[in-house]
Amino acid sequence: NNIDKNYLLKKDDKIKVYKINNNKSEIKNDERKIEIYIAKPNDTLSEIAEKQKMGLTELYSLNNIDKNYLLKKDDKIKVYSSKIPISKPSSKSGDKHIVTYVIKRGDSLLLIALKENMNFSELCKINNIKDANEHVLKVGDKIKIVKQIDGDKKHPGIIEYPKVDFVWPYGGKITQKYGKNSKNIGNRGINISGKIGDSIHATSDGIIDYVGKIRGFGEVVILSHDNDYNTIYAHLSESDMKEGNIVKKNDIIGKVGSTGFTDKNALHFKVFYKGRPVDPIKILPKK
Repeated sequence: NNIDKNYLLKKDDKIKVYKINNNKSEIKNDERKIEIYIAKPNDTLSEIAEKQKMGLTELYSLNNIDKNYLLKKDDKIKVYSSKIPISKPSSKSGDKHIVTYVIKRGDSLLLIALKENMNFSELCKINNIKDANEHVLKVGDKIKIVKQIDGDKKHPGIIEYPKVDFVWPYGGKITQKYGKNSKNIGNRGINISGKIGDSIHATSDGIIDYVGKIRGFGEVVILSHDNDYNTIYAHLSESDMKEGNIVKKNDIIGKVGSTGFTDKNALHFKVFYKGRPVDPIKILPKK
Protein backbone atom coordinates (compact mmCIF):
# COMPACT_ATOMS: atom_id res chain seq x y z
CA ASN A 1 0.00 0.00 0.00
CA ASN A 2 3.07 2.26 -0.03
CA ILE A 3 2.05 3.58 3.40
CA ASP A 4 4.43 5.97 5.15
CA LYS A 5 4.81 6.67 8.85
CA ASN A 6 2.43 9.68 8.77
CA TYR A 7 -0.54 7.81 7.28
CA LEU A 8 -3.82 7.88 9.21
CA LEU A 9 -6.51 5.36 8.29
CA LYS A 10 -9.92 6.94 7.54
CA LYS A 11 -13.36 5.49 6.97
CA ASP A 12 -13.90 4.36 3.35
CA ASP A 13 -10.15 4.33 2.54
CA LYS A 14 -9.32 1.59 0.04
CA ILE A 15 -6.55 -0.75 1.19
CA LYS A 16 -4.91 -3.57 -0.78
CA VAL A 17 -4.92 -6.88 1.13
CA TYR A 18 -4.09 -10.53 0.46
CA LYS A 19 -7.21 -12.65 0.19
CA ILE A 20 -7.40 -15.79 2.35
CA ASN A 21 -9.25 -18.76 0.91
CA ASN A 22 -10.74 -20.70 3.85
CA ASN A 23 -11.60 -23.71 1.70
CA LYS A 24 -8.38 -25.72 2.06
CA SER A 25 -9.25 -27.98 -0.85
CA GLU A 26 -9.31 -24.98 -3.17
CA ILE A 27 -6.12 -23.28 -2.03
CA LYS A 28 -3.65 -22.97 -4.87
CA ASN A 29 0.11 -23.01 -4.47
CA ASP A 30 0.49 -19.34 -5.29
CA GLU A 31 -2.07 -18.11 -2.71
CA ARG A 32 -0.69 -16.68 0.53
CA LYS A 33 -2.37 -18.16 3.60
CA ILE A 34 -1.88 -16.48 6.98
CA GLU A 35 -1.02 -18.76 9.89
CA ILE A 36 0.28 -18.38 13.45
CA TYR A 37 3.92 -19.02 14.32
CA ILE A 38 4.79 -19.68 17.99
CA ALA A 39 8.15 -18.11 18.87
CA LYS A 40 10.78 -20.54 20.14
CA PRO A 41 13.70 -19.76 22.48
CA ASN A 42 16.40 -17.69 20.72
CA ASP A 43 14.17 -16.98 17.70
CA THR A 44 14.63 -13.63 15.99
CA LEU A 45 12.16 -11.84 13.73
CA SER A 46 14.62 -11.94 10.83
CA GLU A 47 14.98 -15.72 11.19
CA ILE A 48 11.20 -16.19 11.30
CA ALA A 49 10.80 -14.07 8.17
CA GLU A 50 13.45 -16.12 6.36
CA LYS A 51 11.85 -19.43 7.39
CA GLN A 52 8.50 -18.29 5.99
CA LYS A 53 10.07 -16.82 2.85
CA MET A 54 8.83 -13.35 3.77
CA GLY A 55 10.45 -9.95 3.63
CA LEU A 56 11.24 -8.57 7.09
CA THR A 57 9.19 -5.48 6.24
CA GLU A 58 6.24 -7.75 5.43
CA LEU A 59 6.51 -9.47 8.82
CA TYR A 60 6.60 -6.17 10.71
CA SER A 61 3.66 -4.76 8.76
CA LEU A 62 1.53 -7.92 9.06
CA ASN A 63 1.93 -7.89 12.86
CA ASN A 64 1.82 -4.10 13.32
CA ILE A 65 5.16 -4.33 15.16
CA ASP A 66 6.71 -1.07 16.36
CA LYS A 67 10.28 -0.18 17.29
CA ASN A 68 9.78 -1.08 20.98
CA TYR A 69 8.70 -4.68 20.38
CA LEU A 70 10.82 -7.44 21.93
CA LEU A 71 10.21 -11.01 20.76
CA LYS A 72 9.64 -13.49 23.60
CA LYS A 73 9.27 -17.26 23.76
CA ASP A 74 5.68 -18.39 22.92
CA ASP A 75 4.75 -15.05 21.32
CA LYS A 76 2.24 -15.61 18.53
CA ILE A 77 3.36 -14.10 15.24
CA LYS A 78 1.28 -13.90 12.07
CA VAL A 79 3.17 -15.27 9.07
CA TYR A 80 2.45 -16.30 5.51
CA SER A 81 2.51 -20.07 5.21
CA SER A 82 5.67 -21.58 3.83
CA LYS A 83 5.79 -24.57 1.49
CA ILE A 84 8.79 -25.82 3.49
CA PRO A 85 8.00 -27.38 6.92
CA ILE A 86 9.66 -25.42 9.73
CA SER A 87 8.71 -27.46 12.80
CA LYS A 88 10.72 -30.65 12.19
CA PRO A 89 14.49 -30.50 12.62
CA SER A 90 16.56 -32.04 9.86
CA SER A 91 19.85 -31.64 8.06
CA LYS A 92 18.36 -30.76 4.70
CA SER A 93 19.65 -27.89 2.57
CA GLY A 94 18.48 -24.59 4.04
CA ASP A 95 18.67 -25.68 7.69
CA LYS A 96 20.79 -23.53 9.99
CA HIS A 97 23.17 -24.54 12.75
CA ILE A 98 25.68 -22.76 14.97
CA VAL A 99 29.21 -23.63 13.83
CA THR A 100 32.74 -22.38 14.51
CA TYR A 101 34.31 -19.80 12.22
CA VAL A 102 38.09 -19.24 12.19
CA ILE A 103 39.15 -15.60 11.75
CA LYS A 104 41.14 -14.90 8.58
CA ARG A 105 43.21 -11.89 7.57
CA GLY A 106 40.98 -8.98 6.56
CA ASP A 107 37.96 -10.21 8.54
CA SER A 108 35.82 -7.90 10.67
CA LEU A 109 32.67 -8.58 12.67
CA LEU A 110 30.64 -6.53 10.20
CA LEU A 111 31.93 -8.37 7.13
CA ILE A 112 31.53 -11.78 8.77
CA ALA A 113 27.90 -11.02 9.66
CA LEU A 114 27.11 -9.88 6.15
CA LYS A 115 29.02 -12.72 4.48
CA GLU A 116 27.14 -15.28 6.57
CA ASN A 117 23.81 -13.51 6.02
CA MET A 118 23.44 -12.87 9.76
CA ASN A 119 21.99 -9.97 11.68
CA PHE A 120 24.95 -8.08 13.23
CA SER A 121 23.30 -7.94 16.66
CA GLU A 122 22.72 -11.70 16.48
CA LEU A 123 26.42 -12.32 15.76
CA CYS A 124 27.41 -10.24 18.79
CA LYS A 125 24.80 -11.92 20.98
CA ILE A 126 25.80 -15.54 20.30
CA ASN A 127 29.47 -14.62 20.91
CA ASN A 128 28.71 -12.60 24.06
CA ILE A 129 30.32 -9.49 22.52
CA LYS A 130 29.22 -6.56 24.67
CA ASP A 131 31.05 -3.77 22.81
CA ALA A 132 31.60 -4.16 19.05
CA ASN A 133 33.65 -0.97 19.06
CA GLU A 134 36.29 -2.38 21.43
CA HIS A 135 36.27 -6.02 20.32
CA VAL A 136 39.48 -6.97 18.48
CA LEU A 137 39.64 -9.94 16.10
CA LYS A 138 42.90 -11.85 15.72
CA VAL A 139 43.79 -14.20 12.90
CA GLY A 140 43.17 -17.75 14.11
CA ASP A 141 40.59 -16.78 16.75
CA LYS A 142 37.34 -18.74 16.69
CA ILE A 143 33.83 -17.32 16.90
CA LYS A 144 30.35 -18.78 16.54
CA ILE A 145 28.25 -18.17 13.45
CA VAL A 146 24.85 -19.38 12.26
CA LYS A 147 25.57 -21.37 9.11
CA GLN A 148 23.10 -22.39 6.43
CA ILE A 149 23.60 -25.96 5.19
CA ASP A 150 23.71 -25.51 1.44
CA GLY A 151 27.23 -26.47 0.51
CA ASP A 152 28.14 -22.78 0.28
CA LYS A 153 26.10 -22.50 -2.89
CA LYS A 154 24.30 -19.34 -1.93
CA HIS A 155 26.44 -17.04 -4.08
CA PRO A 156 27.73 -19.09 -6.98
CA GLY A 157 28.83 -16.92 -9.88
CA ILE A 158 26.46 -14.02 -9.28
CA ILE A 159 26.54 -11.86 -12.41
CA GLU A 160 23.30 -9.90 -12.33
CA TYR A 161 21.66 -8.46 -9.22
CA PRO A 162 17.91 -7.87 -8.74
CA LYS A 163 16.92 -4.40 -9.82
CA VAL A 164 16.23 -1.98 -6.98
CA ASP A 165 14.98 1.59 -6.85
CA PHE A 166 17.78 2.98 -4.66
CA VAL A 167 18.56 6.67 -4.18
CA TRP A 168 21.88 8.20 -3.19
CA PRO A 169 22.32 8.38 0.60
CA TYR A 170 24.28 11.62 0.32
CA GLY A 171 25.21 14.00 -2.49
CA GLY A 172 28.88 14.65 -1.77
CA LYS A 173 31.96 13.90 -3.86
CA ILE A 174 33.20 10.32 -4.11
CA THR A 175 36.73 10.31 -2.68
CA GLN A 176 37.35 6.57 -2.79
CA LYS A 177 35.77 4.09 -5.16
CA TYR A 178 34.97 0.41 -4.65
CA GLY A 179 37.96 -1.93 -4.95
CA LYS A 180 41.68 -1.58 -4.27
CA ASN A 181 43.37 1.82 -4.16
CA SER A 182 46.89 2.83 -5.24
CA LYS A 183 48.28 1.31 -2.01
CA ASN A 184 46.58 -2.03 -2.78
CA ILE A 185 44.19 -1.57 0.15
CA GLY A 186 40.72 -2.98 -0.52
CA ASN A 187 37.53 -0.97 -0.05
CA ARG A 188 34.23 -2.88 -0.10
CA GLY A 189 32.21 0.30 -0.46
CA ILE A 190 32.58 3.93 -1.47
CA ASN A 191 33.61 7.00 0.54
CA ILE A 192 31.64 10.21 0.00
CA SER A 193 33.09 13.42 1.43
CA GLY A 194 30.74 15.70 3.32
CA LYS A 195 30.13 18.32 5.95
CA ILE A 196 29.79 17.34 9.59
CA GLY A 197 26.12 17.22 10.55
CA ASP A 198 24.72 16.91 7.02
CA SER A 199 21.83 14.46 6.75
CA ILE A 200 22.29 10.88 5.51
CA HIS A 201 19.24 9.29 3.88
CA ALA A 202 18.00 5.70 3.58
CA THR A 203 18.56 4.51 0.01
CA SER A 204 15.33 2.48 0.04
CA ASP A 205 12.52 1.21 2.31
CA GLY A 206 13.82 -1.14 4.96
CA ILE A 207 14.26 -2.08 8.59
CA ILE A 208 17.08 -1.01 10.90
CA ASP A 209 19.13 -4.12 11.74
CA TYR A 210 21.78 -2.39 13.84
CA VAL A 211 22.72 1.02 15.22
CA GLY A 212 25.90 1.54 17.20
CA LYS A 213 29.67 1.68 17.12
CA ILE A 214 31.72 -0.98 15.31
CA ARG A 215 35.49 -1.09 15.55
CA GLY A 216 37.05 0.75 12.61
CA PHE A 217 33.73 2.00 11.23
CA GLY A 218 32.68 4.28 14.09
CA GLU A 219 28.96 4.97 14.38
CA VAL A 220 27.15 2.62 11.98
CA VAL A 221 23.60 2.05 10.75
CA ILE A 222 22.77 -1.23 8.97
CA LEU A 223 19.57 -1.48 6.95
CA SER A 224 17.89 -4.66 5.72
CA HIS A 225 15.86 -4.38 2.49
CA ASP A 226 13.69 -6.75 0.52
CA ASN A 227 15.33 -8.75 -2.29
CA ASP A 228 18.19 -9.81 0.06
CA TYR A 229 19.97 -6.44 0.06
CA ASN A 230 21.68 -4.72 2.99
CA THR A 231 23.06 -1.20 3.06
CA ILE A 232 25.64 0.06 5.56
CA TYR A 233 26.27 3.68 6.52
CA ALA A 234 29.49 4.23 8.52
CA HIS A 235 31.61 6.98 10.14
CA LEU A 236 28.41 8.80 11.19
CA SER A 237 28.52 11.52 13.84
CA GLU A 238 25.12 10.50 15.21
CA SER A 239 21.89 8.63 14.54
CA ASP A 240 18.59 8.64 16.41
CA MET A 241 17.49 5.36 14.80
CA LYS A 242 16.69 2.25 16.87
CA GLU A 243 16.94 -1.40 15.91
CA GLY A 244 13.63 -2.50 14.43
CA ASN A 245 12.66 0.95 13.12
CA ILE A 246 10.87 0.79 9.77
CA VAL A 247 12.19 3.50 7.45
CA LYS A 248 11.10 4.74 4.06
CA LYS A 249 13.31 5.70 1.17
CA ASN A 250 14.87 9.15 1.75
CA ASP A 251 14.17 9.14 5.51
CA ILE A 252 17.02 10.70 7.49
CA ILE A 253 18.88 7.95 9.35
CA GLY A 254 22.00 9.76 10.56
CA LYS A 255 24.49 12.61 10.15
CA VAL A 256 27.85 12.88 8.38
CA GLY A 257 30.77 12.41 10.77
CA SER A 258 34.39 11.27 11.08
CA THR A 259 34.10 8.46 13.64
CA GLY A 260 36.08 5.22 13.50
CA PHE A 261 39.39 4.78 11.69
CA THR A 262 39.21 7.92 9.56
CA ASP A 263 40.40 11.49 9.87
CA LYS A 264 38.08 12.90 7.20
CA ASN A 265 34.44 13.96 7.26
CA ALA A 266 32.83 11.35 5.06
CA LEU A 267 30.15 8.72 4.66
CA HIS A 268 31.44 5.19 4.07
CA PHE A 269 28.62 3.43 2.20
CA LYS A 270 28.36 -0.29 1.45
CA VAL A 271 25.83 -2.45 -0.42
CA PHE A 272 25.60 -6.22 0.10
CA TYR A 273 23.46 -8.74 -1.77
CA LYS A 274 23.02 -12.10 0.00
CA GLY A 275 26.14 -11.35 2.00
CA ARG A 276 28.22 -10.53 -1.06
CA PRO A 277 29.67 -7.00 -1.47
CA VAL A 278 28.44 -5.07 -4.48
CA ASP A 279 29.92 -1.92 -6.00
CA PRO A 280 27.31 0.69 -4.95
CA ILE A 281 27.85 2.54 -8.24
CA LYS A 282 26.30 -0.45 -10.04
CA ILE A 283 23.17 -0.21 -7.90
CA LEU A 284 22.70 3.54 -7.38
CA PRO A 285 21.22 5.76 -10.12
CA LYS A 286 23.64 7.63 -12.36
CA LYS A 287 24.33 11.18 -11.26
